[in-house]
Amino acid sequence: MISVERLSLRDATIGIALVSGLVAVALLGFSAYMFKSAAFDSQQKSVARVIEVASLEVLSQLDQRVFAVGTSLQARPEFRAGLERKLASGEDAGLLAALHEPFVNGYVGAGQLDLVKLRAYDLDLVPLAQNASAVELPPGLPPVLRQRAAGRTGADRLKAVSALWLSPRGPLYSVLLPVGGLQVKGYLEAVVDPAYNLGAVAQMTRMPVSVFGMDGRLLHQSAAPAETKDADLPVTYVLPAADGQSAFRLVGLDDVTQLRAEVWRTTAMLLAGIVLLGGLAAMAAVVFLNRFLFLPLRGMQADMERCAGGDLSATVNRRMVREFRVLADAFNLMAQQLAARIEELRLLSCRDSLTSLSNRHHFDVALALEWARVRRTGNWLSLLIIDIDHFKLYNDHYGHLGGDECLRAVGRVLAGVARRPTDIAARYGGEEFAILLPDTAADGAYGIAEAIQGEMARLRLPHAASPTSQRVTVCIGIASCSAAQCDSAQLVAAADEALYRAKHRGRNRIAVAENEG
Repeated sequence: MISVERLSLRDATIGIALVSGLVAVALLGFSAYMFKSAAFDSQQKSVARVIEVASLEVLSQLDQRVFAVGTSLQARPEFRAGLERKLASGEDAGLLAALHEPFVNGYVGAGQLDLVKLRAYDLDLVPLAQNASAVELPPGLPPVLRQRAAGRTGADRLKAVSALWLSPRGPLYSVLLPVGGLQVKGYLEAVVDPAYNLGAVAQMTRMPVSVFGMDGRLLHQSAAPAETKDADLPVTYVLPAADGQSAFRLVGLDDVTQLRAEVWRTTAMLLAGIVLLGGLAAMAAVVFLNRFLFLPLRGMQADMERCAGGDLSATVNRRMVREFRVLADAFNLMAQQLAARIEELRLLSCRDSLTSLSNRHHFDVALALEWARVRRTGNWLSLLIIDIDHFKLYNDHYGHLGGDECLRAVGRVLAGVARRPTDIAARYGGEEFAILLPDTAADGAYGIAEAIQGEMARLRLPHAASPTSQRVTVCIGIASCSAAQCDSAQLVAAADEALYRAKHRGRNRIAVAENEG
């Protein structure tokens, strides 16, 4: 043991400074390691979320493209004639030729889809025919698609259903469309390989992305650097099928050069500062480091963990030493950019691409939220369902481009009428639209419906094929209630029933749902 009498003040000061410096350096290394781990873990989870949102948007766009191809095919006279002969007499030559024709002569959007199979079904979803090809699939509808389509009645049978499912040859995407318009005669299933389209995730996320099957096969690889850099952070996201099973594994390479440089620069600056302060007493060093280093680091790590958990609004507290404030600013900027990218993708998934109104999914979410608010406040909620009169005749006469322009014009009318921030104007499906009016009773909703009719009259959009008018008109069904009278499903059903009565009375009409308790 060293005698106190033999220990000089100089030696004690040097010893304390060396020990304090070594301890500080060790603690700094551990803190830097923890901070680096939290930063990169947060980055991985955030980028994985971006890939997830981009993948869902790609599937949404794929659904629209497959729907367009299926609609174009089932509208052809050869297909409908072949289906009717198959249903009437069992003759399937015409139906088989119609199903095989797109694979021989091509189809609109062939460069955007990898069409695998076309299959026809009767009203009971019993297989009728499928195109002849080398690709063999299990007979009948995929189980998840059958579960969604079976047992539907009324207007639900007019809606297309789709799903990502697993087949023996790998994941496939199917869209089941009704055939025959309002008088459904059967169904057409269009099957595509989605791996062809998932390459678009790289363009949306602006990073190299590779698409793998769950068996490890590389299905698609975007343009990437000649060799992976040390600054590339691999991020993996597993895309599930409709039944929850894993379908694809997407691996992106995110450039974290700036974040890595900021981590190492901040660590170096702190190390230099601690070395300069090494002559302070051990207690003073511990107090200083605890106040200005470890507590802020724990707060920073907590904020980053919140961000990694999905709360991109969380920001790192800037009330800390200057070196960490630089890193906090860099991380906050990165989080803001990620939040902006996710918000941009979210807005794309909430809008109907043709009319710029809200899409059906956004409308359903808004209806659930407004109904929850109605249950709390007891206020009124009104729903308008609008249908364009004789729209099929309009499409047949003016063509699909003319039909699209008609839908845009009606969408602009509805957007102009639903002016309140809380009003939701949405494309409900096909030529049907819906307007959700919170805090609005039946008389107010009726006024909105009259305003729509007035705007349509002033628009005077020609409709030469209409048997009832020479201009485009709409039928409107209105339903209004509070939480004490009905629920959201009954509100939609009542508005739909009112729309049916408006059509039955002769088009260009407004009908209000009767209050039956």
